[in-house]
Amino acid sequence: MVHDMSSPYFSELVKGIESVIMHHGYDMIVCNSLGGEHSTASRYIREKRIDGAIVIAQNIQNKLLLEAAESGFPIVVMDRELNNDHIVNVLIDDEQGGYVATRYLLDKGHRTIAYINGTFSSDCNLLRYQGYLRALHEAGVEERKEWRLSGHFTKEGGYQAAKFLIENELPSAVFFASDEMAISGLEAFREHHISVPEQVSVVGFDNIHLSHYVYPPLTTFRQPKTDAGQLAGHVLIQMLKGETVDSSYILNN
Repeated sequence: MVHDMSSPYFSELVKGIESVIMHHGYDMIVCNSLGGEHSTASRYIREKRIDGAIVIAQNIQNKLLLEAAESGFPIVVMDRELNNDHIVNVLIDDEQGGYVATRYLLDKGHRTIAYINGTFSSDCNLLRYQGYLRALHEAGVEERKEWRLSGHFTKEGGYQAAKFLIENELPSAVFFASDEMAISGLEAFREHHISVPEQVSVVGFDNIHLSHYVYPPLTTFRQPKTDAGQLAGHVLIQMLKGETVDSSYILNN
């Protein structure tokens, strides 16, 4: 269950899941969660039309997942932490990732660093933001609230956030919480003849394949997307077989 099937991040994650699921003789159905509780993804979970589910979408309600999960219907979640005997959490250490990405900019001498949010309801976005704040605090740098903008994890959101900074007050560096937003931010800076990294430094997050083909080259923080997808697939298969698994798995960046 994904929020946006067109997202390069989700597509790379799903490839990791698919490589495991198909190997064990299961068919994989990728569902879009747009529409929240009325989406196809939510309906599949509610009606249990499938053997199990891997949920990467933030807008599928916790209540639905907690009520649906049972011994004959295991669920793996990758975007939050839920406490249920039949739900396993597969997580990436986003807080540490946000910290290291911000620390990188601080070590380059930057003291005015904007943070472009994903979605406020996303646990991974909140953790990356907490890592950003921790790095600023350690360096004795005060957060500027006007430099925390929402980009909604979308290309358009990243572009508009960069335009807002350009039209108001431009910091010396910008940390985008996803590469999709960062790539669009680079486009906005280029259109307004702002040189990167000479006038503003940009850091993304996820290390999607597309980030290697943009100009100027995007500095980005690697996420173990394929590894996380494969782990989620393996855990779900183990649960379907009735094998013992841990309640949570955390991958380091």
